[in-house]
Amino acid sequence: GQLPDAAAIRSDEFINAFDYRDPEAAAGQPLAFAAERARYPFAHNRDLLRFSVKTAAAGRQAGRALNLVLLLDTSGSMERADRVAIIREALRVLAAQLQPQDTVSVVTFARTARLWADGVPGDKAGETLSQVSGITPEGGTNLEDAMRLAYETARRHYLAGGMNRVVLLTDGAANLGNVDPGALKQKVEAQRRQGIALDCFGIGWEDFNDDLLEQLSGNGDGRYAFINSPEDAAKDFAAKLAGALQVAAQDVKVQVEFNPQRVISWRQIGYAKHQLTKEQFRDNSVIAAEIAAQEAGNALYTVETKPDGIGPIATVYVRYRIPGTQEVRERSWAVDYDGTAPVLEQSSPAMRLAATASAFSEWLATSPFAQEVSPDELLKNFNGVPQIYGADQRPAKLETMIREAKSVAGK
Repeated sequence: GQLPDAAAIRSDEFINAFDYRDPEAAAGQPLAFAAERARYPFAHNRDLLRFSVKTAAAGRQAGRALNLVLLLDTSGSMERADRVAIIREALRVLAAQLQPQDTVSVVTFARTARLWADGVPGDKAGETLSQVSGITPEGGTNLEDAMRLAYETARRHYLAGGMNRVVLLTDGAANLGNVDPGALKQKVEAQRRQGIALDCFGIGWEDFNDDLLEQLSGNGDGRYAFINSPEDAAKDFAAKLAGALQVAAQDVKVQVEFNPQRVISWRQIGYAKHQLTKEQFRDNSVIAAEIAAQEAGNALYTVETKPDGIGPIATVYVRYRIPGTQEVRERSWAVDYDGTAPVLEQSSPAMRLAATASAFSEWLATSPFAQEVSPDELLKNFNGVPQIYGADQRPAKLETMIREAKSVAGK
């Protein structure tokens, strides 16, 4: 019933919340690239560019074992019945993903941390995780102590050539020990350099510390998701966890070079926290993101082009490491200029969805670039798009959010 804190809005997460149904990678190719352009209705003389990098479909690598340490918050703030139900469903989903060669350990934490299970084989972990889900939450939250024990356990069971991950499930309400995100972030980065990734799953929205968990996972080479119901656990946790177990490309970096003979100005929407310098793009010591099998990363730019210019709009470079190896590959694609861009209402459903999501996020963030954006204009440009996506309910949820925001804002 109220608008969110403008400072908490991350446009890149709005953009990447959707499946744009871009084409799959060609046979034998690890990546597919897609680009499209339309007139941007919320800025004078600007086009909107959408870029998508999508990995090929590939199951979990055969024979690549998993060393997993589950870091489970059992503090008093997790006692609510809805959070207990979410944890139980998440652990059930996790057990179904495991294989006999995997090793699972469980660290529970409240006021202190406890090693609850140590190095259980994957095919025996179902019973262990079922028992863990029955623990009664109590006490404060000492995340610092818990992370230390979890990383110690992960190092003890470390698998060279395997996947080594700590998976944190918490509401992020750390209130004991060192709770400074910067200090915890340094520890996460140090462990990442030793080959141990951190995935963070936030449980329940009330009193939830989004900033802390986003920072930790962003520096832990891992995944970050928010689970607000048992249904979310069954669907979103399963998909995100599968992404962690089916990594298709590691240290993925994207660099866009705009052609000054064709482009007068450009602006990227979102990703303020995820920028690299030009020099870091080919510096293999700089660690970047993971992309899972059949997962996509999307970016949007507003650009002012020269119709009488020369050459393509831009060249997009993608650099990544083959999982489990030190082999680095680089691909590039030219984005050709094909004349006047179509108006947004006449562009593809994917373009209309991305444009609406990004413009809405900038409106919520009270961005100076959103002065021409209004809920009514968003709904007009978005008309009919949710119906095209059918069974995928996320575009329909976006439409509902825009209508609710219009009502709350009185606009």
